[in-house]
Amino acid sequence: MIIISNPINLADIFRDLYQVKSDNAAPEMHTGDTDETTLKTYTIPAGTLGINGVVRIKATGVSRSNNGAKTYKLKFGGTLIATLTVAADPTDLNWTLFAACHNLGGIGSQGWSAFWVDESAIDINKTAVTSAINTANAQDLEITGQLAHADDECEVRDWTIEINPT
Repeated sequence: MIIISNPINLADIFRDLYQVKSDNAAPEMHTGDTDETTLKTYTIPAGTLGINGVVRIKATGVSRSNNGAKTYKLKFGGTLIATLTVAADPTDLNWTLFAACHNLGGIGSQGWSAFWVDESAIDINKTAVTSAINTANAQDLEITGQLAHADDECEVRDWTIEINPT
């Protein structure tokens, strides 16, 4: 019989290897000015991604009021990754963002793919970019919103971030 004095907790190992950050508690809404405003933000801890790590993002939101366009941006470490502009419409327009970032064999080289879907024209806005952000340092992942008219509203309802440090 083998006795293990320090048993391995598989849940702890899984949590350390694969992280999911989900923020569905309270939508973040912006109205009242035309400044670019951070709606959701999450700091990816330093070194989490390693040299081949992956981050996946899914977010949903809504644009309200028909006075002007609303612009949403996905940023990583302050670098613009993807943009969605939702045109003025008299009805609430829902949108969804899917994005993935892969460290490309080093802590300072990423490949991104992202696409937004909004129901204004059942349009897909897709992006493929590279970035050179040092993920050995903590980096902010954020979604911002900006209004063309201050009395409009832009909102991020929820987002889920998956981190797989491979």
